[in-house]
Amino acid sequence: MGVSRLGTSAGTDGGSIVVGWLTRIVVVMAIIGVIGFDLMAIAQGHVSASDEADEVAQDAHNTWTDTHDVDKAYATADGEVKAKGDRIPKGGFTIEPKTGYVTVRVQHSVDTLVAKRFGFSRAWATMVGVGHAQDAA
Repeated sequence: MGVSRLGTSAGTDGGSIVVGWLTRIVVVMAIIGVIGFDLMAIAQGHVSASDEADEVAQDAHNTWTDTHDVDKAYATADGEVKAKGDRIPKGGFTIEPKTGYVTVRVQHSVDTLVAKRFGFSRAWATMVGVGHAQDAA
């Protein structure tokens, strides 16, 4: 009478199946986590760009109100934006001289794990916020 290998073989195969499924679950959860991180970073970047543009526009408007000098208002806006590591794209700053209505576009980039590393998705990690400011009516 020999020892049955049926029980031993089934136990080993069952362990392999469990390890295989656990590995798949861990990999899927890691992928979901990376995608979730990138999506949250991009969403937060949109809000940050918009808020920053509004703040910069208000500060540029205040400088314009005090000096009526477009160059000084732009310097104020550009200095604040650069201090945060962002930039004002070409044509992204205007002031209506008669009304003092200021419009500022701020280009803001966010750190992502995946999106900034590929050509097709690099633009997703860069967003433009538009801010406006004028005297209260």
